Amino acid sequence: MVNILNDLELRRKLKSGEIKIQPFEETRIGPMSYDLTTITDSIISETKIRLKTLEEIGLARNICGLVFFRSRAAKRSILCTFGPLIDPGFSGHLIFYVDLGFGVIEEKDLRSLFQVIFIEINPVGTAYNERKTSTAMERSGF
Repeated sequence: MVNILNDLELRRKLKSGEIKIQPFEETRIGPMSYDLTTITDSIISETKIRLKTLEEIGLARNICGLVFFRSRAAKRSILCTFGPLIDPGFSGHLIFYVDLGFGVIEEKDLRSLFQVIFIEINPVGTAYNERKTSTAMERSGF
């Protein structure tokens, strides 16, 4: 079973606790996605920065997520690397590495670059938070 969650199903999963988004803003829910808020985590060089989500995301063993550029972000001259998959059982902030060397981007324009869609799947055998090799769980730094 695979089911991309629409806005109504996302709200139900939030209410049941299968998906956690903290802090959560109702206005950031789209028809098939949730718009993430990113903040500057660190400056790597003059043109390279690391962003992280303001939101902490938590997923049950039967939910995964896929991260995409939002439409307005795709129009900007930004080069970005990130892992698009959020595994079942993940809990934490998402991290993005951004190269701003291709254009002038103001910090306020970096806050709404990404969206996540949530997908209901058959429950996995071993969730992300149960794997000893999972690198992002319970991290104190990035």
